[in-house]
Amino acid sequence: PCIVMSLSPKDSEILKLHENVKRIPLGHVDQGHTFLNMQETFKMTEKDISECSGKSIPYISQHISLVRLANELTEAVKEGSISFYQARELMRLDDLSERNRLLKYCQNDGATVQVLHDWVQESLRSLPSGAISRPEIPDSSLEHNDPHISRFCEACGKSVEINKIRQVFYCPVCHHSIKEALSEEKERLSSNTPEKDSQDTSS
Repeated sequence: PCIVMSLSPKDSEILKLHENVKRIPLGHVDQGHTFLNMQETFKMTEKDISECSGKSIPYISQHISLVRLANELTEAVKEGSISFYQARELMRLDDLSERNRLLKYCQNDGATVQVLHDWVQESLRSLPSGAISRPEIPDSSLEHNDPHISRFCEACGKSVEINKIRQVFYCPVCHHSIKEALSEEKERLSSNTPEKDSQDTSS
């Protein structure tokens, strides 16, 4: 059976929002465009959108901010190379070059939301006093992060829980030199091991 309804354009959009967001969840970028369209076309406030979508006001605001950027960050979320929660941390940075620098680290090397949060904090601390225009996102925003995710240490190769990883900053040249030195040291140690085993066997 089919129910025919006579709806205004606004009510029709609200009904579609209910279907798309609640029953068949849209991607984060599509949600952002939907919220933005409701705000601009129907002059709905974030509170209005929150009430008809069942999403919190901060959730609405963050998704609208994401699509308003319309840059590499938005595309990264759309492509799935970073999560919305990672993008939310990066949106705290007004400096586009710094934001894109951390975005590339995120895409190439991976980073949990907590690690990215620390990177952004470090970047914000390095700004001159008074230069920070965005308020900090409260720690509750990190609830989607899993503290038990592990990463492999680039030096020894051991798996280490992400909350125990130490963060340092190197320029590309120094980073390359350090990795080469570590690689040479690993080769030296591995080449010495068979000789020691051979001596132990002969004795």
